[in-house]
Amino acid sequence: MIAGETSAAYEEVVTISMVSCRAIGIGSYVVRLGQRVIQIENSHIILRGYSALNKLLGREAYASNDQLGGIQIMYNNGVTHKTESSDLEGIYTILKWLSYIPKDKFSSVPILRPVDPVTREVTFTPTKTPYDPRWILAGRESPNDPSIWESGFFDRGSWAEIMQPWAQTVVTGRARLEGIPVGVIAMETRTVELTLPADPANLDSESKVRA
Repeated sequence: MIAGETSAAYEEVVTISMVSCRAIGIGSYVVRLGQRVIQIENSHIILRGYSALNKLLGREAYASNDQLGGIQIMYNNGVTHKTESSDLEGIYTILKWLSYIPKDKFSSVPILRPVDPVTREVTFTPTKTPYDPRWILAGRESPNDPSIWESGFFDRGSWAEIMQPWAQTVVTGRARLEGIPVGVIAMETRTVELTLPADPANLDSESKVRA
């Protein structure tokens, strides 16, 4: 676990945690107190292990720690902001996030040399039928010709989304506009489905899907 400082200076210090294996007990509280959480696949954020809970319940309710604090629980419930497949990818994401914020509260945001000129055209054309709002933000490859890039509002390759499966009617993240970092909030106009998994500890619990 990599954690930033959590103290009285919380509002002045960026706190990013990366769970690479297991955060248990007080470690899970430290992660939760951070402003951003990255969870590596097959890692867990738990208060107690599944074996201890099974002993408490008197039956084999849980099969693994994944059912308690795996990415399918923490990411889908908004605790984890981003998941990655490896520690290296997680560190890369942390560095990318840090590139959007000033070095301290007295400094301005870091402005990079623009990848795309602000005068360029936005070539992605919204359709009358529902479409992915990320396309108008980040652009996409043309479905008819992958060699053609349909540009979106922001610099190509700068879009970084967080909390994708949580509150899916809203799309949030950061991007750059002519090298200037900006926060982004967009609406998802397509119909989305929410899957509520069954609680293994409750025999009457069932998995539910809500539109």
